[in-house]
Amino acid sequence: MKDRSEILGGLITGAYLAGVATLVFWKRTTIPELELNEIGDFLAGVFGPVAFLWLVLGYLQQGRELKLSSEALQLQAQELKNSVEQQKELVDITRLQVESEMNRLRSIQERREKDIMPELFARVDGTVRIGQQCFLELYIGNDGATIFKVSIDFGGDLSYLNIVIPEWPKGKFQQFAIKFDLDDPAVEETVTIAYKDADHNTKVAYFDIRRVDIPGESDLPQFEAQSRVK
Repeated sequence: MKDRSEILGGLITGAYLAGVATLVFWKRTTIPELELNEIGDFLAGVFGPVAFLWLVLGYLQQGRELKLSSEALQLQAQELKNSVEQQKELVDITRLQVESEMNRLRSIQERREKDIMPELFARVDGTVRIGQQCFLELYIGNDGATIFKVSIDFGGDLSYLNIVIPEWPKGKFQQFAIKFDLDDPAVEETVTIAYKDADHNTKVAYFDIRRVDIPGESDLPQFEAQSRVK
């Protein structure tokens, strides 16, 4: 559909040319007598207003087109902004979903680690003195999940007590008789227990065995076993 300015320009141009044609008709007898420069001036005078009219109309039309183009660009910019906001919302939703899934997996992993975790303990269950030597009864047990390929290493002078256990289920314990010299007031040994859990992860536990005599309470040396993190 043509713009109203084009229709108006066409009507004005048509009316104007009709008027020029009428003028030429009335002056048809004198036109042949005109010189070439006069004819050029006549044509310039006739078509100059028409050209100026369409120049103005073209300028107005261009302004309207620029306005429409600007509005279209603004609309595109708004749509792009809306799209960016939607993408941001999608990213936030995805991030929350990922965090939720990670928390769920972490919770599952923590429950799994708890389910397959042993509860190793060590305790001294009495001391016997024979001359200048004493023997203490050490119990090492497991009150938790079954572990495998267990290596109990006393190290140093007690290495003869080292053992390897293929499988150590809940409720089982090992008993050791450890000999110390009565004259040694600073007895301290470390028992290292390396094992694999049900998921084949290698873990290590440590127990310190030390002399803790309490003056006046007993003639026999006293010992304790404590777990520690190395």
